[in-house]
Amino acid sequence: MKHKFSISLIFSILVIIAVNKLLTGGIMWPLLSGIAGFILMHRFIAQIQKRVKTGKGLSPAHIKAAETAERGMEQIRRIRTQTMKIKDNTVAGKIKEICAIGTEILSDIRENPRDLRRAKPFTTYYLDAFEKIVTMYVDLSRKKELNPAITASLARAENLLDQIRGTYKKQLANLLEDDILDLNTEISLLEKTMKLEG
Repeated sequence: MKHKFSISLIFSILVIIAVNKLLTGGIMWPLLSGIAGFILMHRFIAQIQKRVKTGKGLSPAHIKAAETAERGMEQIRRIRTQTMKIKDNTVAGKIKEICAIGTEILSDIRENPRDLRRAKPFTTYYLDAFEKIVTMYVDLSRKKELNPAITASLARAENLLDQIRGTYKKQLANLLEDDILDLNTEISLLEKTMKLEG
């Protein structure tokens, strides 16, 4: 559902082609039908997205994915709140970037429940560990006196942020593989249909 506009556009083009083939004598009716098709598909997808968010009329897999995504979003909100307490803007910026990638992963899970199993390491371990590290980092960095052991631990946590970001990006790329494949399939189908129509 991330590609609501693209799906609606493809649907409207198919409607235009179908109506043009059925009716002869002008382009007005096919165009009007295409516009109506676009609007209807756009609204249909919006309804599905609304159902995903509310959990109404959904399968157990959809409900579980929505609940998992909401739990994860709550964790990300807590992490972002902690980020406001960090004085070092570079560190805070890296954490915010990781949170943004995490939000994309959770949005994908909500929209594509089949991805929940593939994202299990993220939802059951990586997000929890990241929250704990950020919370402990904030607590230690706010100490009045930083002894060498605290300074070393803070530096170690800061160095780990780039690895966490890389892991999150890899997880997101894995989840998007199916979406890319689906989009390429739809594009190929549309291209073939248009070639057949001349």
